[in-house]
Amino acid sequence: MAKPVEYTEEQIQKASYPDLPNELITSKTPIKRLDTPHGRVYYGIDQEEGKRTYIYSSTTILDNTLTKGIGFNMWLGNANSYKDAMEYGKERAEVGSITHALCMYLIWGYEIDTDNGFLIED
Repeated sequence: MAKPVEYTEEQIQKASYPDLPNELITSKTPIKRLDTPHGRVYYGIDQEEGKRTYIYSSTTILDNTLTKGIGFNMWLGNANSYKDAMEYGKERAEVGSITHALCMYLIWGYEIDTDNGFLIED
């Protein structure tokens, strides 16, 4: 097993892109996202934990009802193992999340520096 890479606090700070302050739009119904084993759900921020109404995102609903298609099935079937395929899929999902985050920074007029990497907190 590979030894984990050690980063300095300065490297971590340079690679951190915190959530942007949202001064451009405000929601009439503030919500929070929760990732579950069954998909992504949303709930009202002001709802107590035992009384929350969870709403599945449309992509979660579609993902659980429609096939991903022959391309996905072939990719999964051609992988060395299911574990390898899931690890690769997670890595690609992280790249997508990073891309979305950096695009938001650019759209909102912030400067980004890709030389510093991107910190993903688990």
